[in-house]
Amino acid sequence: MRPAAPGPYTAFPPELDPAIGRWLSRGCGTHLPVESVIALADEHHMFLEGRGGACTCAAALELRSDGSLTPRLLLTCQLVEPPPPREQGERPPLRPLLERYFTALNDGDFAGAGSCFAEQCLYVHPPYGPDEPPAVFRGRATLVEQWPLRRGRRRVETSLERCVQSGNHAFAQGRAAAGTFLSSVVLDADGLISRYVAFYAPDAAADTNTPGSLEEELAA
Repeated sequence: MRPAAPGPYTAFPPELDPAIGRWLSRGCGTHLPVESVIALADEHHMFLEGRGGACTCAAALELRSDGSLTPRLLLTCQLVEPPPPREQGERPPLRPLLERYFTALNDGDFAGAGSCFAEQCLYVHPPYGPDEPPAVFRGRATLVEQWPLRRGRRRVETSLERCVQSGNHAFAQGRAAAGTFLSSVVLDADGLISRYVAFYAPDAAADTNTPGSLEEELAA
């Protein structure tokens, strides 16, 4: 049975809870239940954002033809404030907006990249370098000010592989440098990004960030 997308802080669909709940809890390093913040699915994939212990997590799973799920990626970051409730109103497609954002960043056009974001946005990004803290920026003006200082003018080869979007909530997955990123995105009523939480794993760590299969969790 294909899961419906729950709203913020609703439980995972009952038929998935035993497997996904334990898988996410183990990946977050907690014995506490992981709460669903966003869950979206298309014909072939399911994406989740959740909160457990001191972590916010994002997961990508493959939907198989028999309705079962195969985990593909589970990434974590520090605890991030939850998104606004899901809204069903139409929003412009996310992919062109993200492509414009990535292109502007790589061109050093920070004002252009900032124009993709709402004035009062929340932006959470993995550390830009070794021994640096994660980037947590609030507001478009802060983004435009901090990107040159924290990220710098450099090109990062980025490819956007898939987007899943429903109402104001969306997920984007792709490649950046030598790794995989997964971003949880919220769009405002004007179609600009009001919340952007990015997760990343280098290729060397990708396998270790998929903590077991759902079959193993169901057998636990």
